[in-house]
Amino acid sequence: MRLFADASGIVPLDRDAAAEEAAAAAGFQYSTPDPRLDGGYCFGRRAGEMLPYVNPVSTGFCLQALDMWDQHRAGGFLPDLAALI
Repeated sequence: MRLFADASGIVPLDRDAAAEEAAAAAGFQYSTPDPRLDGGYCFGRRAGEMLPYVNPVSTGFCLQALDMWDQHRAGGFLPDLAALI
């Protein structure tokens, strides 16, 4: 939403907050030899440990949000509300 608000001229982008949020989202991605989990995103943590399953909704949301963040950082973000998951 930060990227869309900035691109629409509604609210200037707080780059530090956006970078922090992107890093937090990326921290939920699994990197494991288990092919059922690898590359997916978990729904949360319990007692500091990632929950032992991949959530398809979290995965879709995080993949799209982080791709948009990468596009923004590369100067190529084009807001398209119709493309939002």
